[in-house]
Amino acid sequence: MLVKSKNCTVCSCVGEPVRQLWVDGCWHDTYKGDEQHPPYCEHLDDGIPRPPTAKVSVTAKLAMPRFYDTGDDDIDDEDHVQHLANEAWCYMNFPAHFSEHWTGYNLVPPIKDPVPVGAVVPQFYGYYRPEKEEKGKFMSPILLLEHCGLQANMEDLTLEERRECWSLLERLHLGGFVHNSVYERNILIQNGPIHYSPFKRSDLHPRFRLIDFGRCEEVDESGRNAFLERRGADRKLNLDMMFA
Repeated sequence: MLVKSKNCTVCSCVGEPVRQLWVDGCWHDTYKGDEQHPPYCEHLDDGIPRPPTAKVSVTAKLAMPRFYDTGDDDIDDEDHVQHLANEAWCYMNFPAHFSEHWTGYNLVPPIKDPVPVGAVVPQFYGYYRPEKEEKGKFMSPILLLEHCGLQANMEDLTLEERRECWSLLERLHLGGFVHNSVYERNILIQNGPIHYSPFKRSDLHPRFRLIDFGRCEEVDESGRNAFLERRGADRKLNLDMMFA
């Protein structure tokens, strides 16, 4: 990430004093500009938001060419580039709270007990297409996302953890989207809490995320597509909440 100079070239400000440090037998003011990156004044503000930084692992998702033989006829007939483009469109149109790291619990009906409220989907870092395509040479677009762990195995999860996975799908529907590909391979698990350093996270606090939105679409006016997906996911996760 490129950052600007800490001092404003117009007014030479370094930000307001934030605390004092005891150095060499006396107190010294510490300014925002000494500890963080700009902008801190109107001259440095270029309108680009700069959130607090954090270390994350990223993954690059690519598309396979249509002539690539996977051995699976269903997969070979799909347009993977279109799926990747559709997934990028979804990430760009998801509500902001889908990727925000909240802490705490909330009620997500019909689950009767509170479930952890974290991000629903990975952080989205952009969709990149080649400027030029050479004739006869396939060049895949790149979807850059936050790496969110490994595939969750539902048989290894507790009832509360399976309910948390189900709540992610419910929140996706409440946000106006249906996944259309709800399988174990599209639910990831990683150690948490997420706001801890990666070195302090533990499998005692698992966190989950939905991935793979190549077939994702908006909820229809009747809500039927969301209902059918909810019912199927409920059975796959062995929750039986909708049929109790």
